[in-house]
Amino acid sequence: MTDKYKAVVFTGGGYFGVTIASFLSFLGKDYDVPNHVDCLAGTSIGGIIACALMGGCSTQDLLDGFIKNGEKIFTKRWQNRINPLNLPFYSNKALKETIEEFVGEQTLEDVRRAYPCTAMFVPATNMTKNRLKVFDTVDPADAHYKLSDVALYTSAAEFYFPVLEDEGDAITDGGIRECCPVVTTACAIKDKVGVDFKDIDMFVFGVGTSIDGIDKGCGTYEEIKKWGALDWVRKFVVPDVTNSNISMSIFWGEHLGFNSFTFFNPIQIYGGMDDVSVTDHILTESIMYKEKFLEEWEKFLER
Repeated sequence: MTDKYKAVVFTGGGYFGVTIASFLSFLGKDYDVPNHVDCLAGTSIGGIIACALMGGCSTQDLLDGFIKNGEKIFTKRWQNRINPLNLPFYSNKALKETIEEFVGEQTLEDVRRAYPCTAMFVPATNMTKNRLKVFDTVDPADAHYKLSDVALYTSAAEFYFPVLEDEGDAITDGGIRECCPVVTTACAIKDKVGVDFKDIDMFVFGVGTSIDGIDKGCGTYEEIKKWGALDWVRKFVVPDVTNSNISMSIFWGEHLGFNSFTFFNPIQIYGGMDDVSVTDHILTESIMYKEKFLEEWEKFLER
């Protein structure tokens, strides 16, 4: 590596996180990602991936775990099957079990000791205080948090999984504020580590572009005026918030003055972010871009 600060950011995107896990698996089962970079960060599924890697989970086990448990994680609660307006759609029981398979009972302090030269930043949303809460392995104040809890906090998207509690505050998905946490990560690095933007090489993993809802057009006026609440949420609000957030993150990544900025997101996916049927498509598409990914990754490390 060069003397520039190597920061890797994983975007949110539900089950589409299999895309990131698939590309990471190409680095090899024994490739210890945290030992090759200075920082890992992510929100939602991206935060889970950051926590898993910092917790010592192998890239192959990460991919296998998502695929093995995907259907259990995204099985509708019986309350929601009876009444589609009953939220959240899913229990977080299977998600919690999957995360614990990745990281066990480790705390952020355990992670800091295992990787003293690699920082981790995982944003979640504190709804009570209406602000971001960035969990990290640099600040001793966060040392007591379990890695599995941090992963659950950052992925507690209100419609999909239950809102969680931390010392009386309501905590939800970090992706509500910044699905692609480029700005948050850069500011955290500058504030907590003391590295200026100009000395950061940032590599951002996208989960693929969802060709669904707003991306392929919402339909005719006659179709749209028949939408119910869930149609608006799933076909317009969620895709629009996610895509506009990522677009802005790319803009800031290209204009904040980083030494280099790479946004890797070559796959297009037809389906929703809770649609586990896209697995084969993601795996097939990622293989098509394997060499491109490995080339971009090596360039990133060598800059």
